[in-house]
Amino acid sequence: MNTEWKRRNELVEPMVAGCDAAGPRGGISGISRRDGVLPHRFEGRVIHRPLARLMLWACISIGLTSCSTCRISVDTDCSVDETEIGKVRSEIEQGRSDICKLLGVRRLTPIRVHIARSGICNAYGGKVSLPIDYVRSDTAVAIHEITHVLTPRHADNRFLSEGLAVYMQERFGHHRGFPNFGQPVDSLVKYMNESQLRPLEQLNDDFQVFGRVGSAERRWAYVEAGSFIKYLAEAYGDGVLRALYHSPSVDYQAVCGKELSELEKEWLLQVRADPEPTQETGGQLFSSEVKKAVRPERWTNISER
Repeated sequence: MNTEWKRRNELVEPMVAGCDAAGPRGGISGISRRDGVLPHRFEGRVIHRPLARLMLWACISIGLTSCSTCRISVDTDCSVDETEIGKVRSEIEQGRSDICKLLGVRRLTPIRVHIARSGICNAYGGKVSLPIDYVRSDTAVAIHEITHVLTPRHADNRFLSEGLAVYMQERFGHHRGFPNFGQPVDSLVKYMNESQLRPLEQLNDDFQVFGRVGSAERRWAYVEAGSFIKYLAEAYGDGVLRALYHSPSVDYQAVCGKELSELEKEWLLQVRADPEPTQETGGQLFSSEVKKAVRPERWTNISER
């Protein structure tokens, strides 16, 4: 088996397994071919596992070839040297490739990255804006923003959308920028108190909190969403993230076989049971530093960097 075929099979098997995780009902129904993920039940018809695997393989094959053709341009009206531009382009190109493979998505239209004089990191209409100060201080969350460009399907569900973006930034980029500023999201959640943590059902239905730039509540929401999506990927596999993203509606019961409230209990138990990060285990922080970071007074008047 050549390398390309092996890569595609490595993607297909978790996706089929992810559909299996939905239980005896056979996964999600009503997903269109356009979405790029075909579970066992497609448009009301049960599809046997071998056929589901074949269809998934074909969709992933399209996604792998298409995503690589998406052109990325980087421009600026600032005084930026070619080294800085090259660093930004390289990070985004690699991030685009990683995200496309993980979620089974593709984009054919060009992506424009603008290094701006001021503002905050954001993405809108296929354009990513990264302030020059963030780029130079290594706090520009380029992978976070490119995730939004590549995954527009559930943009109206900010909990999933921002959760995916925070998780992709931590997994494929660095996490020295908003919202965790160099601290693993799980470590922050571990020491957040009950007044800081909001029930995920509330966050899942709250579009406004994710738009309150500069507020402590916004940062808490981003951290919670990113940590929860990270838990789903690690506990249930990347196939669950693909199925959630490609589903017509974000239905945790249909994809994971459990309600969001039950998954929330599992997530918090896991996060709070994790051992402290140490130098021996590759951790970057000690609990005293994390505890200081989540004190309420440290989360007020939050800057985006």
